[in-house]
Amino acid sequence: MNQWSRVSWAIIVPPVEWTLPVPCSPRPLGVDSLEEIPMDFDPSRVALVDQNGSNLLVRGMCPTVSGSFDKEALLSAIRARGVDPGGKRLVVISVIDNTGERWAWAPEVSAFRVDPNSIPQSQWPPYVNRPGWDPGVALGHNAMGAFFWWPFEGLPPATDPTVFLGSPGWDFSGAVAQVESLFQTARGSLIYFHCMLGADRTGALHTGYLMKAKGMSLADASAIADAATSAGAPNGDYIRLRQAYAESL
Repeated sequence: MNQWSRVSWAIIVPPVEWTLPVPCSPRPLGVDSLEEIPMDFDPSRVALVDQNGSNLLVRGMCPTVSGSFDKEALLSAIRARGVDPGGKRLVVISVIDNTGERWAWAPEVSAFRVDPNSIPQSQWPPYVNRPGWDPGVALGHNAMGAFFWWPFEGLPPATDPTVFLGSPGWDFSGAVAQVESLFQTARGSLIYFHCMLGADRTGALHTGYLMKAKGMSLADASAIADAATSAGAPNGDYIRLRQAYAESL
């Protein structure tokens, strides 16, 4: 079996009744409208999160340059951080959506031999509308590496966090577990997790990883994640999400 075929774990969530949450628009620090968002890859939003004997764990933004997935731009950004990615296999964990961010999502999945038309916008969100949805299975893979798609959303004010933390739902807890599991079990790999701008969703995921894998407090993990790149701290919905995740541990 291909080493990317399955990553599994048990997450037990009590049955709940819920309504579909309203998707949140990601934004970089200091940006007030989507028209102002820098669309090309920014190396200053890339940072090393962890490393072991054979793997690197790196966070960042979507590595899209001029409408194309650009592996070399990503590797260059990692080298600029003083880290040598060598010839490691690339494992991407993308948390962007396939609707408003489809312009970036489509070339990324295509780079891993996935036909974007096989996942139409009508299947958003995939945990509700895509039959057999299992984000723990690689959506695509090729000689370059493997691609996992695990979209999630932030936690709005006065909202029950159950749907956002567990499965069925956006399953932020599962996304954190996915990052940790791949980092521990992959061989000779560069594991790269990212959202659109490397700010809100990525920052929350970085914080969650440090709490789960390193046993850090919310305050310590947040301080490290917020200072890791030029993106700064995530917005309020993702601050609430990482707070809810900390309370669930």
